[in-house]
This record gives sequence, C-alpha cells and structure tokens, in this order.
Amino acid sequence: GADAFSRLAVGTNGHVLTADSTTSTGLKWATAAGGKNFSLLGTGTLTGAATVTVSGISNQDMLMILIIGASAANASSVIGLRLNTDTGSNYKQYGIQMQVETSYNAINFAGANRNGTYFTLGALSANAGDKLWGGATIFGANTAGKKMMQQNAGGGSELVANGQWLDITSGFYDSVSTISSVSLFSSSGNFDAGTFEVYGSA
Repeated sequence: GADAFSRLAVGTNGHVLTADSTTSTGLKWATAAGGKNFSLLGTGTLTGAATVTVSGISNQDMLMILIIGASAANASSVIGLRLNTDTGSNYKQYGIQMQVETSYNAINFAGANRNGTYFTLGALSANAGDKLWGGATIFGANTAGKKMMQQNAGGGSELVANGQWLDITSGFYDSVSTISSVSLFSSSGNFDAGTFEVYGSA
C-alpha cells in the first residue's frame, strides 16, 4: 500500500534496506554483503617442463595468479600466461614495458599493444637462471563474455645483467569459455625454479 514504508520499523545499525518479495512490505533490513574471499585453488611447481598447468578451476568469478621466482634454463626467455591451454590469438594487452640496459635508450620504455596467443608476463634478463616475480588478476572468469586482465611482473636479478624487464598491462581474454585451467610457459628452455599459485573467489 501507499504507507508500506511507514510500516517498516527502523533496522539494526549497519544493516541495509533490501528488496524481499516474501515480506509483507516487499522490503527488509539485512546485513550488507561482505567482500570477496579468496582461497588457494592450486600450485604449479616450475621445474622440468616448458609449460606447467593448474587445472580443475571452475565457478570462480575472479582469479589471482601469483608468480614466485619463475626461472628458465635459457637466458632472455619470455614467461607467458595461457588460459584453458588456448593457443589461439585471443589475448589482448595494453600498457607499458620497461627494459633496463647498461645505458638509457628511448626503446627501453615502450608502449605495449599486443594481440597474441598468450598474455606476456615479462622476460628474464641476459643471465640464464634469473627470476620473474609478479601477478595477474582475471575478472569474470566464470562468464561467457570477455575476461578482463590486469598484471604486473618483472624479471631479472638485482644489480646483475642487462635486459631486465618490467611489464604493467591491462587487457582481456576474448573467449566464450569459462576458465578451467591456468598455464605458465617459458618461450625458451624448460623452467628450472619457482612456483605459481592460483587463488579464486566465487
């Protein structure tokens, strides 16, 4: 009725007004929704293979991939991220790439405009065995639309070697499939150290 709001008593401090068709007024006071909780879905050990996959991922709205000291046997290897082991040209990235050399050159700082078969996380320096650290977040992993991505990662050793790389980008994975697996791969040589962890939130 016209006075429905006046019949709803003041709620508990901190509660929010919520629609509820099962109540006489169609409204109720309820606890505000909390933030998302993340849980560890799987861990990949980066040794003995060029590609390591964490699978069995489902019904997750957001994914957080943390890269912890990834290293490959060959120098200057690019470390990439694939979803659902998809090698199609469905990955788009935009952002900045910074590369450290012995002396400054304008090409050391470049825009990243990539349309490829994986998300580039970064590259190792000119020394084999250098490590890459960082992370990537996937938004909308359980939807049939584009999955948005943000990442930042860097590869190299402190105060050692040239070609150390920092990559900061945003982009999307253009696929109707929901995410069921996450893979890290080395473009040159097998992984020889490091791990990556995949966290999810429904």
